[in-house]
Amino acid sequence: MVLPASGFQVHPDELSAAATAADGIAARLPDQGRLLAAATDRSADGLSGWRTAAALRSCGDAWHALLGRLNAELADQGRKLDSTAQRYRAGELSAADAFLAPAAHPHALAPPPALGREAPPYTTPVGP
Repeated sequence: MVLPASGFQVHPDELSAAATAADGIAARLPDQGRLLAAATDRSADGLSGWRTAAALRSCGDAWHALLGRLNAELADQGRKLDSTAQRYRAGELSAADAFLAPAAHPHALAPPPALGREAPPYTTPVGP
C-alpha cells in the first residue's frame, strides 16, 4: 500500500518477516534467561561470604526480570506485526474484489430504470 502524497508504504511481506524475527528472538529468550540465572548463581556461590555475592544475585535477578519482560514484549509485537500484515493483505484483496466483482457480474452495473428517458452515460455497464 502506498500513500502518494506522503510516500508512506506498507509491505505486508516485510511486516510478516519482522513478526517472524520478533517471534524467533522471543522464543530464545527464556533459555537465555535460564543460562544467565545459572551463571549468576554459580558466580555468586563462588563469592560466598562476600557482599558482592548478594549484589551479583540481585543484578542477575534484575536482568532475568528484564529478559522476561522483553520476551513478553517481543512476542506481543510479533503478534501485532503479523496481524497488521494480515489486515493489509485482506484490505488489498477486498479492494481488488471491489474492482473485479463488477467485471465478473456485469448485471450489477446495469443502469436504473430510465423512467421514460435514457439513462446518463456514466451508468452504462462496463465490460463485454
